[in-house]
Amino acid sequence: MSTPARLELLVVDMQPIDPPVGGGRLRLLGLYHAMGPALRARYFGTYDWPGAAWRKHALSPELEETDVPLSPRHFAANDRWSASAGGRTMIDLTFDWLGHASTDYVRQGAAAIDPADAVIFSHPWCYPLFRDQLRPGQLVIYDSQNCEAVLRAQLWDDGSAGTELARHVALLESELIRRADATWVCSAEDAGQFVRIYGADERRLVEVPNGVFTERTRPPTPAERAAAREHLGLAGPVALFIGSMYPPNVEAVEAIARRLAPALPELTFVVAGGVSASEDAKRLAAGAANVRLTGALGDAERTRWLHAADLGLNPMSSGSGTNIKMFDFMAAGLPTLATPTGARGIAPCEGVVVAELDGLVPALRTWSADTGLRARGGAAARALACERYSWERISPWLGEVVLERWRQKQAAAAAPRSGHLRVVSAAAEPSPPARAAGPRPVAVVSTWNSACGIAEYTRYLSRALATRGVETLLVNGATVPVRLAATASDTAPSLRVEDMRPCYEPDPGGVAAACAAAGIKDLSVQYHSAFFSEEALRKMVVAARLEDIRVSLTCHDSKRMSPEGLARIASAGARLVVHNQDEVVRLQELGADQVEYLPMGVLELGDRPAGEARSALGWSGGPVVATFGFLRPHKGLPELIQAFDFVRDAFPAARLLALTALYQSEDSRSCLQTCKALLAERGLDRDPGVQLETAFLPIDEVVRRLHAADLVVLPYHRSDEGASASAAVALAARRPVVTTPSPIFDDLAGYTYETGAADPFCLGLAICNVLSSPELREHLRERSRAFVDARSWAQVASRFERLLFAPGRWRPPAADERYGRVPTTA
Repeated sequence: MSTPARLELLVVDMQPIDPPVGGGRLRLLGLYHAMGPALRARYFGTYDWPGAAWRKHALSPELEETDVPLSPRHFAANDRWSASAGGRTMIDLTFDWLGHASTDYVRQGAAAIDPADAVIFSHPWCYPLFRDQLRPGQLVIYDSQNCEAVLRAQLWDDGSAGTELARHVALLESELIRRADATWVCSAEDAGQFVRIYGADERRLVEVPNGVFTERTRPPTPAERAAAREHLGLAGPVALFIGSMYPPNVEAVEAIARRLAPALPELTFVVAGGVSASEDAKRLAAGAANVRLTGALGDAERTRWLHAADLGLNPMSSGSGTNIKMFDFMAAGLPTLATPTGARGIAPCEGVVVAELDGLVPALRTWSADTGLRARGGAAARALACERYSWERISPWLGEVVLERWRQKQAAAAAPRSGHLRVVSAAAEPSPPARAAGPRPVAVVSTWNSACGIAEYTRYLSRALATRGVETLLVNGATVPVRLAATASDTAPSLRVEDMRPCYEPDPGGVAAACAAAGIKDLSVQYHSAFFSEEALRKMVVAARLEDIRVSLTCHDSKRMSPEGLARIASAGARLVVHNQDEVVRLQELGADQVEYLPMGVLELGDRPAGEARSALGWSGGPVVATFGFLRPHKGLPELIQAFDFVRDAFPAARLLALTALYQSEDSRSCLQTCKALLAERGLDRDPGVQLETAFLPIDEVVRRLHAADLVVLPYHRSDEGASASAAVALAARRPVVTTPSPIFDDLAGYTYETGAADPFCLGLAICNVLSSPELREHLRERSRAFVDARSWAQVASRFERLLFAPGRWRPPAADERYGRVPTTA
């Protein structure tokens, strides 16, 4: 394909270029102002402040700028989010989430992208808004001004909402780097970070340094220097730092005011630019007599300070990319002293002195005192700026790079593709489950046929064991003191949490007697501390072991049980079973050496399309956010309802499905009222896109409904329970699952998206992260499928069977546990 007479190039960002203040705008103007006659460069941007007007104007003969204002609705949503983040500026980080509210910007941006041959995204913020408008033949370029993931982690990572925002940046940048045909990087250091963090293809990384207009910024004549110093009232040597209002620049001001200025009272340290107008800078400078603040500077004032200074100074300790201020100093003929962070990406030069912060003190002292040294260093710095960092050189060169990359893409698209024959062999049929010679009975102590998660657990475990020839029997004393009832049928008696204590507490030895009378040699106790006392449990175990009945005790909330009680129960001869690997370690450290890990089982149900599942709920479209579990305060539904405010800001069509069964407790009823009030406050109680289901549904029905979701959120507070059955159900739906850092989810590491906190803003950001990243959603779906494959009920039953029937693994109760037991009765 031949190159058109003039390639149409569109650069997209969410800021204006003019006036070119700050590093980002200066880079935009410098790179794209003179790319050559073979390119027509247009810039499409906006203003990150309200009240500005639409404009279209020429910045140079070869660069045209169009800026479309953002909507009041966009700024209102941004203000709400910023308030939730403690007032921090975040309009760039959330631009792809909230930008849809600025319909004029999105519509005009899409129209500008359509005719372009090449589209450059300066920063990653706008890319998701326009990814669907990109055509296959267009050249797509990411102009990275920093490694944003590193920079935002430095600025935001706080273990909570800030971490979610930093993750969002990494997700955005990762997707754009993979989509882009080329990525501009400011330095070799940034390129290395992209390769290490994202696995970027080095062939697509092009080092495009920052620079300076060397024809505009020149060293002063002696007369100009004298005039500038007189105008500014300066005497003695001056070190100049320039920076915008940006956290790493505030850190640099702190280094100047607290470490450099006190050590060098003979120097005047000038802090110029937007950072000098901040309250932080004013507070820091108040205690340093030789620190002077200029406030924001216009072009003429900036030039005057560059002419008046003796040294450039850049003591930054964080950030990414390269600092344009460095090139300003160099072009003005100033020897420049900087930390390694401040000088990153700049070639070695006699006039650029690099030292750690403590080393800057002697270097400043030496350079400020030696006029000849300053003259030589300044000339060397100026020569390097003109040779390697001049926008007048960089922009035409970059135009040639764009043309060459465009030709390469067209050639690759036109090249014939070779055919490939893929042979797929038929998968072998799975072997049938192992069966014992005849039915092997196992007695179970558990809730049954009731609205209880443990009853559901026992039901599915029993069904899976039945396929392996293990007959599960329920020890039930609700109506008859001790009775055995087959549990293979759903017509078996109902046993609720309320029934457990009167059923087992009066005569714990009766369980052993019933098993012995029926010839059953294995007992599985599915225990929760709300069922009956630990002492009754211990007596049950002792009695069973004295009858040579093997006892496996599945502790569903071992963290709430007393360490002494657990140790005595283990000493009585029970083999403890927990659903969390960390809990195995903890219990062994407490002296309970017979501890086994058994993961929660996962129901294997076929997946079905989300659209079909949504139709069954009366919905079409989405995205759908779902949650599941009993309606208890610690399970976080009130926080999720509040988080949904932020989700709706980013995804107005989002829907909320809460399958949260009412529990038989006062705190559950109170939580329901809280949730209803929160829904009513937001008008969501009448919203057809919100469904709150409080009936107890069979697990297979829950999974079928969860198939409607794009993700399932389990917003638990910290919990002492051993593991979450709700998480296993959520993953059984083969949907992405978001969890909080509650220890109850420790066993799910690597299978879910774990957010840093359970507060509404952090939850909302985590949900938005998953919804807005197709790559992340697909990754999490793959992890949920892997979880189901590894932890199906068939797999769990196989491990449980081995635990029950393995020879030589059971021991009698310790001598001190045999005395004082209750007598067994038939």
